Amino acid sequence: MRSTNCWAAQSNSNREPYPAQLAQHISMLRSALAGLVLKTTESGVRTGGIYGLMFAPLFKERDLAQPHADTERADVSRFNPQHRTVWQTVADHSRKVHGRRVGFSLSTTAAWMATAVIGCWIAGTMLSGFVNRATIGSAADTVATLKGTDDPTRLLQTLVNLDRQIDTFEIHRRAGAPLTTRFGLNRDHALLDTLWPHYADAANRILVRPIRRQLEARLHQLASLSDAEIASGGDAQVQAAYDTLKTYLMLAKPERAVAAFLTPQLVATSMPARPVNSSLSPGRWEDLRRQAITFFTNHLGPGAKSPAAALAIVPDSTLIAATRQTVIGVRGIQNSRDAVYQQILDEATPKYPPVSLATLLGDAASQAGAGGATSRGLFNTTMTIPGVFTRSAWDERIAKAIDEADEQHDVASDWVLSDTKAAGQSSSTLKDELRQRYFDDYARAWALFLNSVRWQPAPTLSATADQLTLLGDPQRSPLVALMNAIVYQAGTGANMQSLSDTLISKAQQLVGADEKDPSKHVKPQLAPLAAAFGPILRLTGSDLVSGTPANGKTAAAQMAATGDLSLARYLERITAMRLKTSQIVSSADPDASLPEMARFMRPDGGVITQFVTTQLAGVIERQGDRWVPAQGTDSGALTIDPGFLIGLNKLTRISTVLFPSGDARVRYELQAVPTPGVTDMRFVLSGRELHYFNQKQEWTPFEWPGQSLENLSHIEWQTEQGGLRTALDSQGRFGLVRLFERAKVTQQDNARYLLTWMPDTSQGIPLKVQLRSEAGAGPLDVLQLRNFVLPARIFMTGVAGAGPKVSTASPPPLPAAAIAAARHAAVPLPPGLPGLPGLPGAMAWPDEAMPMEAKKASRQTAAIAEPRPTTPGENPPKSDPRMAMSSLATNSASSDASTRPFGHALRLLGDAFAY
Repeated sequence: MRSTNCWAAQSNSNREPYPAQLAQHISMLRSALAGLVLKTTESGVRTGGIYGLMFAPLFKERDLAQPHADTERADVSRFNPQHRTVWQTVADHSRKVHGRRVGFSLSTTAAWMATAVIGCWIAGTMLSGFVNRATIGSAADTVATLKGTDDPTRLLQTLVNLDRQIDTFEIHRRAGAPLTTRFGLNRDHALLDTLWPHYADAANRILVRPIRRQLEARLHQLASLSDAEIASGGDAQVQAAYDTLKTYLMLAKPERAVAAFLTPQLVATSMPARPVNSSLSPGRWEDLRRQAITFFTNHLGPGAKSPAAALAIVPDSTLIAATRQTVIGVRGIQNSRDAVYQQILDEATPKYPPVSLATLLGDAASQAGAGGATSRGLFNTTMTIPGVFTRSAWDERIAKAIDEADEQHDVASDWVLSDTKAAGQSSSTLKDELRQRYFDDYARAWALFLNSVRWQPAPTLSATADQLTLLGDPQRSPLVALMNAIVYQAGTGANMQSLSDTLISKAQQLVGADEKDPSKHVKPQLAPLAAAFGPILRLTGSDLVSGTPANGKTAAAQMAATGDLSLARYLERITAMRLKTSQIVSSADPDASLPEMARFMRPDGGVITQFVTTQLAGVIERQGDRWVPAQGTDSGALTIDPGFLIGLNKLTRISTVLFPSGDARVRYELQAVPTPGVTDMRFVLSGRELHYFNQKQEWTPFEWPGQSLENLSHIEWQTEQGGLRTALDSQGRFGLVRLFERAKVTQQDNARYLLTWMPDTSQGIPLKVQLRSEAGAGPLDVLQLRNFVLPARIFMTGVAGAGPKVSTASPPPLPAAAIAAARHAAVPLPPGLPGLPGLPGAMAWPDEAMPMEAKKASRQTAAIAEPRPTTPGENPPKSDPRMAMSSLATNSASSDASTRPFGHALRLLGDAFAY
């Protein structure tokens, strides 16, 4: 092309410059034009063919200026034929090859979319018209078939088809019609309303009439039978009669219909019956019948969209009344209170075996080996509790069975057996009676079981100590486990409050705290068994007695109402009576219980101090650490036994040394004394030691009973002629006291004592040590308790000079506290005392209001306070030297009969001061 253009330009260069300029322009833009043509042909979006090139003249700006008219006419005349030919060729070609629009056109797109929508709507309208026409035609054919045929088989098939069509329309109403049936032509709602009357008429003819005849035949048969004949068939026949009447009434009262109950009852009637000449098999007929009945019952209830009134039957009132009387009479025979209650227990008895004491406490070998609660060796019983009278039986079965019995046997509120409905009717009395009877039997069974529990007496004292150890252990005590089990079982039938209920009740209590009107206070609901188990519930501090959760105030009120009665308090007392009786049996020097000694001998709050200050107030008073007779102004007949005062002061002085702060704590110091022939001495006392090997003497502090767990006391020494030797071994807390008891005690001054041992009499070498204490003789004072007995007689009568006397001829008035204490002590005060008119001698007052420790002491004084004549030469009665115990403990132990469950254990108090 380039060569051609160049040649043309050279040949025509003499005539005009245009070809040369065009050739030059093309040579400059050939690469751009070639790329444009190449991209146009290779475009993946839209390809176009290259049909030719047209060259137009390139005008310059000066050429575009106003040309001369003659020049223009000359050019037109000169180039007009050629230009006309070119543009004519382009026009002809454009008619053959149409051009395309380049880019996006909104108008074209909208036009196409509108065209598509119109086309789809037209197609959908036509499709919807055909579909709806077919649906309407099918429904019309179904209705026409139901009205125009008498064949039972075809009628049932057509009725099932109508059921399916109605079901389809109902689904369209709930979920919406399909898209193919819309486009403004859907008539499902109107068609459904039109089909309901036809369905009601067909269902009455095909289903209801045969079923009604069958039900009425059954009711007539039931009405003709006597109550005894129906009852003879058992519960199944009675329930069948009731269900038949209920089914008949549901057909008459669609608002009472329940599809879950009505469907199996109508299916059981076997109506409509299959014709003999039916073309359907029995299975196919039964399937169609079930489908028709299911659809009918689902659309008969109060929540159905069908016209239930059109499906209702007209009942026979006479037949209904007769059947009701028959059913009521039969149910009355079957549902007597005794029969229903016994039936409930009989049904639950096989599922809940009797509960023994071992089962109640979880007394298995595995638990006993693992430290679980066991009653072996403490108490037992051969009786068992019926399994139906347990909380698990109540929660799992009995409560539900009573509720079901109330629903099934309550004829007063049953719409099937009565048309009248009482306004504001209260809860069924049958349920209340059954519950009350069950809880009465429940409490009676548990009372018989608990009263049959017997304590197992121990043959030896060590076995008794083991019993008390196990009984007083809060973790392993079978008594605690038994009480917890009883409290759990006593909660049977109690309404358990949820967290929200508890918060609401507390809020109501806070809001109504200032309410003074008692009638507006909300009364808590007591557990049904709270009264029967009341003593045990109060003993354990359970909130079932009050019906409200226990808080600080209610717990304090319960404790104030019951005094110190509680299971925890009882276990503390059992723990306080525990002694180391193994040493009592195996050793002639047993240990006493230091806590028990402190409880009796404590200077400020001990049992003996409380007894003297409360029971002998106004008769004996304390001056410092001594007890002296109360000061009087004249002589009288009431005389204090001097032996009692001496023993009381001795006990008080010793208790001041042993229990300075309430607990046993005696501080003392030891210093070894050099002895010829002894090269080394070692005193090991309760975990500490004094070692002396002829060095400089020094005092070593000690404390008794000490903090060491190894209570071992002994002496080691070494002589010049022999090796290391040991002797005088003593174990236990009182091992130090036994070691000092074997020594010869010599008092050097008011604070120091010399202790001398002769462990080896063959060598005759003594071992000496000095002792000094902060108060008194220190641990040596404990030796004074050996065989100590508090005199049994407090008062002396008959001789004025027999001892210190309390003048009572004209004494000052006694305070009210002293008079009350004298009454509690049952001490025979002489008549005529100011403030005490006409008080008879030796009058025994009830001791329910007395503290437990004071009550024990009062039993002692009541036994010894009777006046008896004495002579000046009469000696006070001597105590039995074999009884190394306190008189308080003796009386406290002997006051309990051995036949009581814990009588044998309580006798251990007699060893309170034995060590």
